[in-house]
Amino acid sequence: MLARLALAVFFLSTVVAAEPAPTAPAPDPYQAALGKLKSDNPMLRRQGAEELGQLRRGDAIPALLETINDPHPFVRSMAADSLGMLHASQALPGLVKMLTSDKEPSARQSAATALAYLGDPAAADALIAAVGDPVPGVRNAAVRTLGVLRAPKAASALVRALSDKDSGLRRCAVAALGQLQALESIPALQGLLADPDNELRAAAVRALGSLPDPSVLPALAAALQDSQPSVPLEAPQGLSRFGHAAGMPAAF
Repeated sequence: MLARLALAVFFLSTVVAAEPAPTAPAPDPYQAALGKLKSDNPMLRRQGAEELGQLRRGDAIPALLETINDPHPFVRSMAADSLGMLHASQALPGLVKMLTSDKEPSARQSAATALAYLGDPAAADALIAAVGDPVPGVRNAAVRTLGVLRAPKAASALVRALSDKDSGLRRCAVAALGQLQALESIPALQGLLADPDNELRAAAVRALGSLPDPSVLPALAAALQDSQPSVPLEAPQGLSRFGHAAGMPAAF
């Protein structure tokens, strides 16, 4: 009898031991990210701002709007990035302020990029001013965003940017002028066809070919004779818009 009782006790204890321990519920990613924004550790705050953007939740916008005033620039930058990804239209005033007055270039650059996601032409004046920023990365981001916004008032500033020392920025300005369809940029773009930068010449031909003005035809025809193969390849499409098939066999 005692033996059977001992065996039963042993069996029950084995069954209980084999049962898995209850697991704690997984933390809510949204609440966890919000909690990180309150951390004393700036790296955690940055991580929280990034996660809120990745979650694509509109109810995170108020917290991110507060975070663009964080004392650490890399936290502010990430908050701006996330607000851009969320297309947070209510972030426009804060992002414009960051672009125009933040002392840290990384924050200004993030603000300029985020404004492209918002797509609000009300940011054009601040972005035009940022084309003259002392930091190339900020200028570059501002030029790209002005192209996205297709703000006609930006044409003069973008033409001035064609003389920038940074070759990458000059190419961005050329592309932005093509996006703007800015006819007043035609003389400046034509002048770039003699530039020693092969990529810049190709970009200028591409931009000229996008403009709805037949005055670009001589420049496009001349580009077919460029010694760098990538440049003539940009001309046929523009020529075809005006019913000219010149260069099509070479392009295809």
